[in-house]
Amino acid sequence: MPFAYKGGMDAPRDLFGLLRAFFDEAGWPYEPELDSRTLTVVFQAPQGERYLLAQAQGEALCLFTSLLPLEVPRDEERIVELLRFLNELNGHLGLGTLYLDEEGESVQFTTAVDARDARGELYSKQDLFALFERSLLYNLQTHERLYPHIQAVSSGRSREKALTEALEALAASDSDAKG
Repeated sequence: MPFAYKGGMDAPRDLFGLLRAFFDEAGWPYEPELDSRTLTVVFQAPQGERYLLAQAQGEALCLFTSLLPLEVPRDEERIVELLRFLNELNGHLGLGTLYLDEEGESVQFTTAVDARDARGELYSKQDLFALFERSLLYNLQTHERLYPHIQAVSSGRSREKALTEALEALAASDSDAKG
């Protein structure tokens, strides 16, 4: 599908430039990564220092990945329980994917934004920034709500009990957003 821009900026073909502009306008400090398609944002959250990666992939896909440090015991059985828990949670999320990083040091949550509309044209800057904001807020809020339950399973709590409580937390946040 050909790439076309119908927005309010001078025909940027560089989605990464729009991603940077979004964070600049929002006033979020960031560091560009060496690959020049990823921004790293560091800020404080209730659980401590939080990292967010914002990536532009190709011409029209943006990924937001939040990372929370997690102490995972090297007990294989506990790691398997944690992975099952994350898989079960993923089945209940409308957007995004939770996963344990390869080193087992953080739980990551990734949401994606397709910057093209149904006709294959890049959204306007205003619409794209609104999509970025919604995806980013959903990502950070969901990860923060689920983190205590993820940590509990990592620490040996029953996966079933933690899943029930995590789903209740998600349902409560959904009703708060609608209410």
